[in-house]
Amino acid sequence: METHKVVLVTGAGSGFGKCIALALAKEGWLVYASMRAPQGRNRARAQALLAACPERIRVVELDVGDDASAAGGVARVIQEAGRIDVLVNNAGIMFQGVSEAYDMAQARDIMETNFFSAVRMDRLVLPQMRRQRGGVLLHITSIAGSIVFPFAGLYSASKMATEGLAESYRYELRQFGIDSLVIQPCPYPTALLDSQQAPADAERLAAYGEQGRLPEQRIASTKAWHQKDKAPDPDEVAQSVCQLLAMPFGERPFRSVAGTLDFGTSRLNDVRAEVQAGVAGAFGF
Repeated sequence: METHKVVLVTGAGSGFGKCIALALAKEGWLVYASMRAPQGRNRARAQALLAACPERIRVVELDVGDDASAAGGVARVIQEAGRIDVLVNNAGIMFQGVSEAYDMAQARDIMETNFFSAVRMDRLVLPQMRRQRGGVLLHITSIAGSIVFPFAGLYSASKMATEGLAESYRYELRQFGIDSLVIQPCPYPTALLDSQQAPADAERLAAYGEQGRLPEQRIASTKAWHQKDKAPDPDEVAQSVCQLLAMPFGERPFRSVAGTLDFGTSRLNDVRAEVQAGVAGAFGF
């Protein structure tokens, strides 16, 4: 019986997740593409993935924000495939607006989806990876995990939190042969803009006057940019994933930028890596 390396991709119904699932399937991986409601509102997306590569893609129902759903999805992968070689934490949402005007419920929502879901999913797969003595935790964050865009404070905070956890895991899990990595996409035309929520606190938003409308104008211009013929291809992120996973354990960089419009993030990451190496060395890693 032919065996494949097994990868679980969250948020695989569209955007980067879909591109990553398809690219890895073409590379010979057995891909478990997870999404919410594959028999319901995401049925068409699930069927499209299965039709694209039926021999190597399995669709699994999994809500990264729900303990029982996430545990059930991971359990199914392990039961069917016997292992999980790579987890791609891709599911996420983005808000752009006056940071103060987002209420606490919205702040919890974005942190739950972008950060706590990664905590949840990592914890669910790690016992299996430790038994295997190997695996990869791959976190799709953003260049906003290294730099800050005005009016995207909550988004940047969620991505920076994820990167902090992922980098600590990199040292803690090394003894088990497990890699923890980050890919930081530059701006790409995906459906992420459609997940946005407007700030809920209208009174605080009004206090910012005309400046409070800048995020709306930026979103509109970004959507127009998405329609241009020369807009970057989100599949570039999937190719970065394939290249990173093809490298052997111990040789993969912790942070990789996908795309060219990085506003200097790659240079910043080089400095951070040098500083972090000194910190790690001081603590015996």
